[in-house]
Amino acid sequence: TMAVSENQAEEWDDWVEDEQACLGLFDSVEHVSAQACLEATASQYGVDILALKTKFDLDQYGCIQLINYLRTTKNTDIANLKAQDFKQDKYYKPVVANDPLLSYDFCPEEWSDDEESVPAGVAPAGNASDVAQVAKPTYDELAERCQWLIQQLQEAQSLSTSELQAARSEVVPEASNDSDDEERETAVEGYFEGYGHYSIHEEMLKDSVRTNAYRDYILQNPELFKDKIVLDVGCGTGVLSMFAAQAGAKHVYAVDNSPILREAQEIIRENKLQDKITCIRGKIEEICLPVAQVDIIVSEWMGYFLLFEAMLDSVLWARDKYLVPGGCMLPDQSSMYLVGMDAACGHKDRIGYWDDVYGLKMSALKREVLKESWVTVVKHEHVVTAPYVFKSLDMSSITVPELTFVQPFTLVVARDTQLGAFMSYFDIVFDCNASNTVYFSTGPEATPTHWQQVVLLLEEPLSLCRGDVIQGKLTLARHESNDRGLKVTLEYCVESLNNVNLPMRAQAWTV
Repeated sequence: TMAVSENQAEEWDDWVEDEQACLGLFDSVEHVSAQACLEATASQYGVDILALKTKFDLDQYGCIQLINYLRTTKNTDIANLKAQDFKQDKYYKPVVANDPLLSYDFCPEEWSDDEESVPAGVAPAGNASDVAQVAKPTYDELAERCQWLIQQLQEAQSLSTSELQAARSEVVPEASNDSDDEERETAVEGYFEGYGHYSIHEEMLKDSVRTNAYRDYILQNPELFKDKIVLDVGCGTGVLSMFAAQAGAKHVYAVDNSPILREAQEIIRENKLQDKITCIRGKIEEICLPVAQVDIIVSEWMGYFLLFEAMLDSVLWARDKYLVPGGCMLPDQSSMYLVGMDAACGHKDRIGYWDDVYGLKMSALKREVLKESWVTVVKHEHVVTAPYVFKSLDMSSITVPELTFVQPFTLVVARDTQLGAFMSYFDIVFDCNASNTVYFSTGPEATPTHWQQVVLLLEEPLSLCRGDVIQGKLTLARHESNDRGLKVTLEYCVESLNNVNLPMRAQAWTV
């Protein structure tokens, strides 16, 4: 029980609530106050909460249910909305922590000192079924309820993820056939949480090849950005959004589902670009932009082997949803390359090592190492074939199904060698018919980047001669247990000039 003095009661009478930023009902836009949020909801989505209050004759608690219902369902079809849709106990539970809309005074007349009755209250038992009509509660009773609700919120916020999951499992039995879905959901959550730590962004920002390419193209082509609406998918620290704003963009919408967005907002304010850039937290497929279309989509979606992490899927979804016809995708072109490597590239250290570990064989671990690709920086001197482009991507037209494929390849051996591995890299082009084009490569002959190269080590080196031809096919598929991972399979044979052709071989690696 919370004791409240007469002085405290008098202070409450004189208390004026500070304005608190309020998250949009149907999107992730932050409004300066609950009132601003209600006005934007009515003007942008045609959902007038005060009109619905009148239509359904709602009290304050009915309005709370309506707010939580709309946040949960994102239903803007109010013409067909019925009271029973949202007048359910589950919609007493807040969807957004410390939601200013839930403390907004929809019914000031209900709290008048002259009223003979008050709306339904929340019983201290805490169960939705315990919500009941209360006749004119005293000040102490109201204060006690407020304190109880605050305690419940504090307790919920103090629980760790594991504790919340444990509490959930006590109430909702885990179905055994849902384990795969839960593992995938955990992997997805871990993916976004991983980008919440500054270190990964520090590594990318310090990659001068990467960051300078975006900066140079954007700032050297201001005519492309002047007065344009730009969408930055997976904005991270917001650096690309700020480049676009500096280049003259009318407005930039920076979208990311990682906790780093909090720091991005602070960085944007620090650089006095908050009027030009709106940060939106969420998956691009789930949030709703305040605009119907954008002129430019910029994103740094590339991963190891170009397509690791599957972020391009989201960028292409955004393209199909928001980009105006003829709009610009940045970057707009990319190619994937395959080359052969000699055994001196590291085959002995990575594979041969397990044949003699302090005089012992460890073939089981050798097999495991062979299953995985090796991401490293390779010296160009180890390349023994001409590069082969096995896949080119045009961001204006490529589709998600085309990101998994089977492609033929041909590699011509440049010198007598022991072939120890294949290696893949990619290049990136920023064009969009702008005045200045920018290109960079992640190949072994170029300045190293944080993407490095992806090495596919062979089980055993192959003796090859200059002029031999390696022919085969490369299959790229999604990893069976991790949708953001990749599986690369090579099937190939060697046509030798000395007429000693090697049989077809096949090997697979995960990325």
